[in-house]
Amino acid sequence: MRLNYRFFTERGLRVFLILPGLVGLAAFFRDIFLAILALGIGGFMLFDYRKTCQTVRKINKLVKLSTDSLKEVLVAGQSKSLRLSCEVNTDLVVSLSSPLKEVKIKPDRLRKGGYEVEFLFSSDLSGYYRLDKIKTQVVGPYGISRKNADIPLNLKFRVFPRVMVALIRAALFLLRGEGGGEGDIPTRFKGPGTEYADTREYTPGDSLH
Repeated sequence: MRLNYRFFTERGLRVFLILPGLVGLAAFFRDIFLAILALGIGGFMLFDYRKTCQTVRKINKLVKLSTDSLKEVLVAGQSKSLRLSCEVNTDLVVSLSSPLKEVKIKPDRLRKGGYEVEFLFSSDLSGYYRLDKIKTQVVGPYGISRKNADIPLNLKFRVFPRVMVALIRAALFLLRGEGGGEGDIPTRFKGPGTEYADTREYTPGDSLH
């Protein structure tokens, strides 16, 4: 059977690998000090894991965002950010991350207190994007164990292609004209066209054309 190490941090994995060695040495030398040390380390690991599990079970009450629904519109290639108030009511470190690569969250490591969490949206491809949760990871008080949990968040954003911006600007330009079409906007510049401009008397030296 393969042991699952995913709930250990790097520190926790090192401690876990040291613990069997201490137990073996304590049994081999019948050393009471090593036995107490191994028992103490095992107790710390168990406490750390239980505390992490308790926090994860209540994560929705311990980490609260000011809203659970967001809607945004942006243009492909551009970025847009929104800030939400966040209240964290646990002493453990809570890391936030987004399942969508188009959404970045800052700051991504929170402790107990109030925060302004920034959601940064950016995408080079147009489309409709939806996010129904934020991923969290809780690390135990001694940094030995870690567990993942989800916080519900209904986040929707629409990304329009760049050409849409040009089309909208062109439509607005035409609508602002007096007659609503090309050539109806007066200008002081002269150029090629079929409209009559002006005439004057011939002056010696002018081209015969």
